[in-house]
Amino acid sequence: MVAPMTELFTSVGYDNVFRPGWILHNIAEGGSCLAVMLKTKDKDLKSSALSAAIGAIISGVSEPALYGINLRLRTPIFGVVAGGLVGGAVAGFMGAKAFSMGYSSILGVVIFENTMMAIVAGVIAAFLVSFLATFVLYNGKTVND
Repeated sequence: MVAPMTELFTSVGYDNVFRPGWILHNIAEGGSCLAVMLKTKDKDLKSSALSAAIGAIISGVSEPALYGINLRLRTPIFGVVAGGLVGGAVAGFMGAKAFSMGYSSILGVVIFENTMMAIVAGVIAAFLVSFLATFVLYNGKTVND
């Protein structure tokens, strides 16, 4: 997806599709993992969910959250989808536009320059919706229970 994103930068001067979507996805993954961490009684899962959440939100590495927690437990992925949908809608309606390449994490909001408040609103919405949806949907059990 780097080629079409680069094309957006060169043709219109900003990216309002890929970079916002990647950041919002990672934030939603992290929010969902934090809800799993709070609901589960399993100490290993609690630890894994916390580290996956931190990795997704701070560093933009969402694979441990996606494959290790949310898809494996099944119901948390619905929270991720809901969070990404709402966060993307908020950021899109407010006009979030990335003006350069950057991190796909909370640290990447600075690349949105004068539309930074739009992506911050989207980040907040994505996090809250994914956290709340997962908290409601997830029953606290592991796959083996």
